[in-house]
Amino acid sequence: MGNDLSKRKDSCYTVIAKTGDRPHGGTDANVYVVLYNKNGEASPKIKLDTRLHDDLERGQTDVFNVKGLSTSFGDVVAIDIWNKGKDRIKDDWYAEWVSVVKGEEDLFQFPLNRWIRAADGKLRFQRNDCCIPQHSKEKEQREKELSKKRQLYQFSTDEPGIPRQVKLLPTDEKFHPEYDNWKESTLKNLKLQVLLIKHTTKEFLSISHLTDLYKFGFDVPRGLDNWESDKHFGNNIMNGTNPYRVQICKEIPEKLAVTEDMLTPSLCGLTITEAIAQNRLFYIDYKDLEGIPEIPNPIALLFVDDADDLMPVAIQLEQEPADDNPVFLPTDNKYTWILAKMWFNMADASFHEACTHLCYTHLVSASAGVAMHRNLSPSHPLHRLLLPHFKNVMAINDFGFERLLQEGGAFDRLFKMGLKGSLQLMKGHFQNNWRFDRDSMYPEQIKSRGLENPKILPKYYYRDDALLYWEAIVKYVGAIVNAHYDEADAIENDWELQDFAAALRSEDGCYFRGIPGDGKFTEKKEVIDVLSTIIFNLSVQHAAVNFDQYDQHAFPLMYSGFVAGERPRDKSMRTEADILDALPPKLLTLGTLVIMKFLSIKNTSPLGEMEVPCMYDEVGVAAHAQFRRDLRKVGHAIEERNRRRDIPYTVLLPCNVPNDTSI
Repeated sequence: MGNDLSKRKDSCYTVIAKTGDRPHGGTDANVYVVLYNKNGEASPKIKLDTRLHDDLERGQTDVFNVKGLSTSFGDVVAIDIWNKGKDRIKDDWYAEWVSVVKGEEDLFQFPLNRWIRAADGKLRFQRNDCCIPQHSKEKEQREKELSKKRQLYQFSTDEPGIPRQVKLLPTDEKFHPEYDNWKESTLKNLKLQVLLIKHTTKEFLSISHLTDLYKFGFDVPRGLDNWESDKHFGNNIMNGTNPYRVQICKEIPEKLAVTEDMLTPSLCGLTITEAIAQNRLFYIDYKDLEGIPEIPNPIALLFVDDADDLMPVAIQLEQEPADDNPVFLPTDNKYTWILAKMWFNMADASFHEACTHLCYTHLVSASAGVAMHRNLSPSHPLHRLLLPHFKNVMAINDFGFERLLQEGGAFDRLFKMGLKGSLQLMKGHFQNNWRFDRDSMYPEQIKSRGLENPKILPKYYYRDDALLYWEAIVKYVGAIVNAHYDEADAIENDWELQDFAAALRSEDGCYFRGIPGDGKFTEKKEVIDVLSTIIFNLSVQHAAVNFDQYDQHAFPLMYSGFVAGERPRDKSMRTEADILDALPPKLLTLGTLVIMKFLSIKNTSPLGEMEVPCMYDEVGVAAHAQFRRDLRKVGHAIEERNRRRDIPYTVLLPCNVPNDTSI
């Protein structure tokens, strides 16, 4: 704290100002405040300055005594604030909040979370600064601010076909210097560790030699001891990094050339018809991958056995049956079956990285963030609700496009489909397959695959644990939406909210198909569903599909975006040598260790813990406090479930679910 609250002496009012921890956030310019009471009476002009003290410096909290104002002035309901510096960057001041204390106990808070610039002139803020626009007393000020925001947050058209990103990363969206330093030093250290591994390991002449990778800071990946088991394969389908592709099988697809005789050894005494009737047969169809270079477009059939484990029972590596496209079975030669699973996993890993992870958590979320900044005033309660969850997502995407999604970047090198295939897959799936209301809204994406009944796939822990978060988030969002839209026509009359809805749907905005309300909100449920989905995807869904990547990818035979050679075209007997021939090159494997280790590191606050609080109004504070309590209950419930599970599912423990998408 810059100067102590205990130094208030005999002042009846004190102004406390918090400067945000932003680069160049402090100022030496003169900043003034005027207080207003309930009667509209104004205090004398107050200069935020203490003699012989360096005030308003970055990250600092400063206390200023107000002279000549008695307690008869009453409660403070509004402030004017302005910056008298010159119109230059070094004079700008980033104000996190201003609070006014009357006497010893009465506190009046004004969360600003804004730059106070000389060019903006005198700005007025109401207590708590949180209202929908039709209730605002500063409508013209709000619109001017949004007009400037629309200049800063423009939609890019650089890569047509994928969710539109911000055209030029605004300064406020850039990484905090400490985070930036951590990011760069972490990558540098990981690369040095890989260099040591490169020079202290030999070529992989047997599968056992692969364990030489795990030293110098690279842990043995979880599941290595049973990587080749079908139970491990099935658990990854349900609870790995790509848990939303499996669906219930109501009939065998005609293009999957399986017969009763093929499956009899794997169905625990059931016929195919009986397995379907008992909801024990499932499949994954990667028709989405047709036309993507270098990777197959497989179909896998899976069965829940008597121990409730999901087991693969058939894999066909291309869509249409053919002599050179056989159905691989668990009864085939051991290494032939392993090879088929490797090729299926390459397809799964490719879709996961391009679509599940990058496109549908990072890019979709950041696109919604651009729409929010362009259309919801920082004084809007829904802006205040969403803002902490958007922290760093635009910056990490900018980093990704600069370092990972370039020719010769990680996607180009580490995935067999390369950068061209990755972009082709993202564009095709986003434009032709993806819908917000089916694929991003958590309950609907579960229902669309026929898996909403918890008795179906009993070990589908992702579904069960994520549902707890969804319910807590919906309750949290609902408390805020219901409180602010308590009038019958409040939603329709909120022009900022309607502009936000339109931007989510329109072709020159996010262009999200399947937005509830189709670009115009009319019901509270539509608003709650959309906002809950945005928060869920920035936190819970991203955690589920991101933070286990090292454990899945670090052992190249277990799950890899690159399998060497051509897909198997017959079921002839393979050997360990064939499996070794399918390994990615050693340098590529080492590069995978670096990227996946980096992506799996958690370095931000858990969900519900706001590094910079944004809501100070009674509704927001109460809703957030309840949200924190509900998240603690979620954590206890998951911990109790994991005690009973044969394979604990830890990725969605509250300590592992960040508040935002920062990596």
